Amino acid sequence: MLLDLFVNSVDGRAVSVTSATIASGSPCTTALRHLGLLQHEGLVERQRSCSDLRVSYMALTEKGRSAMIGALGETLPTSPRDPRSRLPVTAFLNTTGQRQSGKEEAR
Repeated sequence: MLLDLFVNSVDGRAVSVTSATIASGSPCTTALRHLGLLQHEGLVERQRSCSDLRVSYMALTEKGRSAMIGALGETLPTSPRDPRSRLPVTAFLNTTGQRQSGKEEAR
């Protein structure tokens, strides 16, 4: 779930609680319990939708984002064919952030 939230945050996409539970591959009640534990630990936060009060979104907190960067190690492979080629996680995040802001400006 944390990896899904991390990837979606980098891409600028919101993740509904329902989507997070489905992505976990666990039974819904188990996934909801784990989300509650992650929220209690301060790794994720729940945000209500402004337009539909039945919907809540999950997002990584800064603590959760830092934990994911640490868990991924300091680098990511730049090519699936060459695992020796590595890119610093921070460079990856900066690159995707620039790509993201370019998308928003085009809208």
